[in-house]
Amino acid sequence: MRLLSVVYPIFVQISLFITTEINSQAVEQKENPYEGLRKMALGTKPEQLGLKLPSDKTIVYGVVMDWDVKNGTASTVAFMTGDASIYFSSGAGIIGGGTHENVMVMAMQFVEKAQLMLDKSLKTDLTPLPAANEVIFYFLTNKGIYTKQEELDNISNQSSIWVDLFLTGNEVITELRKTTEK
Repeated sequence: MRLLSVVYPIFVQISLFITTEINSQAVEQKENPYEGLRKMALGTKPEQLGLKLPSDKTIVYGVVMDWDVKNGTASTVAFMTGDASIYFSSGAGIIGGGTHENVMVMAMQFVEKAQLMLDKSLKTDLTPLPAANEVIFYFLTNKGIYTKQEELDNISNQSSIWVDLFLTGNEVITELRKTTEK
């Protein structure tokens, strides 16, 4: 029950944030950057981030957390370098949060926690968007992309081992949002 009291306000906060972002979008916007930004994030290689990773271990250097929200999908992106962004399928988002220390710290924690969950994920070549009531984690590694999907109900009712990672991803969003409120 304690987690539900923590998770529900996060869902409400994110839903309100998404609604605000959607409503504040310019009506004239002709092209939605979401698909391109998400594809670029999922295709980012460690070399592009200036990382030299050992070849004898599987290292998570980035996380993309896609999750179903009432009016579309939210994609939280974080890299080992501390860079982080959030993209909404509506076209709204916050890009380049890694220039802020608060975001950088939380993004690195998100990637570190993803590394701890790597052995519970599966390697994939596909990166579909989540279905209704679903979150999908994509772990970008030096050995390819790994994934795990989970129902949001299992996150809410604490029956999932993915709760901590989901909440950390939401903390990245909180820190990104703080950068826009200043």
